[in-house]
Amino acid sequence: MTKLFGILFATLLCLFTKGQSRLNQNAVISYKYNNKQLQFNIYAPLAKDVKLAGWDIMSYTGNTRSGDKPFPGIPLQKDSSGIWSLTLPNMEAQPYQYFFWVDGVRTLDPSNKEVLETYQQPFSIAEVKQKTEQAFWQMGNVPHGTVHYLTYYSPVLKMDRPLVVYTPPGYENSNQQFPVLYLLHGAGEISSSWVKAGKANNIADNLFATGKAKPCIIVMPFGHPDGYSGRADSSLLGGTNRFSWMEKELLDVIIPYTEKAFRAKSDKWNRAIAGLSMGGAQTTYIGLRHLETFSYVGVFSAGDKDIATSQAGFFSNSAEANKQLKLLFVGVGEWDRVGNNPAQKESGIIYNAQAMIKAFETAGIKHRFRLLPKTDHTWYAWRTFLNDDFLPALWK
Repeated sequence: MTKLFGILFATLLCLFTKGQSRLNQNAVISYKYNNKQLQFNIYAPLAKDVKLAGWDIMSYTGNTRSGDKPFPGIPLQKDSSGIWSLTLPNMEAQPYQYFFWVDGVRTLDPSNKEVLETYQQPFSIAEVKQKTEQAFWQMGNVPHGTVHYLTYYSPVLKMDRPLVVYTPPGYENSNQQFPVLYLLHGAGEISSSWVKAGKANNIADNLFATGKAKPCIIVMPFGHPDGYSGRADSSLLGGTNRFSWMEKELLDVIIPYTEKAFRAKSDKWNRAIAGLSMGGAQTTYIGLRHLETFSYVGVFSAGDKDIATSQAGFFSNSAEANKQLKLLFVGVGEWDRVGNNPAQKESGIIYNAQAMIKAFETAGIKHRFRLLPKTDHTWYAWRTFLNDDFLPALWK
């Protein structure tokens, strides 16, 4: 009897301890924000080493810059209850992507349900909002558009492909046709990234509601033509140029699909193309080669230092290019050195973009250029370019 009682007591104690562990984890406030102080917390009572990590948030803290070697992370401090904490000073109110290293294991924040899926590994998101004033990327008290998550079959790439489409407020209750912006993501992102991380739908809602931009459809394709597992057959497009894959996919599949499935205007004067990083490079490659298709081109955080050669056809007739383009916009952050070659003094996106701008100036090609001070290769830059510079300038 005594032995049986001992077993029952041990079992109840174990269950109680586990319950306490779950209670403590659930009670942890993932992150707190006050007076530009951003505190992160994670319950890991048995851990010996915990670090906050993630290139995105480390770039905002100044611990790393694009083009640098990976930064291992910032250590957290453990209290007597098993909660590890870290407070970062001087952090602006905006979304941050992050994860933890817990004894060397990459770990999402177990107390934070907001997770961002990417082309590589997922991240937790600390969506820090302003308390006194609504930021341009936040959901406002305005009419909202609809975000459609779709799947289509590509006869070019021989696979099912995801597609995200935003339709403006009132689309479902009218017969109006709308112009279309084809908005491309970067190498680390997927078709939903411009909504989940870029807040493109909120930005559009707010701009349309205030009359700062004209309503349009925004089409956000999956920019990796080889899919998630490299199933695309490069011989279908006559080679291994992944940009040519995306060019054919966009022109022959996505645009016709959009114009059949949605009330989209189908002339070049009502089509725009823009993208960030890899998507900016794709935009340069596709947009400048197809002035018969697009009249607005937006390049965010990308640049081609040899553009006069790679886009020789575009540069062959500057007067015609200026006639066919209503807007050629290029935006880049001052600290953006993605693609940096340590052996070269000036390399990376910022220098490539500046060389591209110089080529435009030499050729007399009209363009707009914005250099964001003290800004790296981040969503802050891309949200800003979309909100301030590109969407408001369309369809004029």
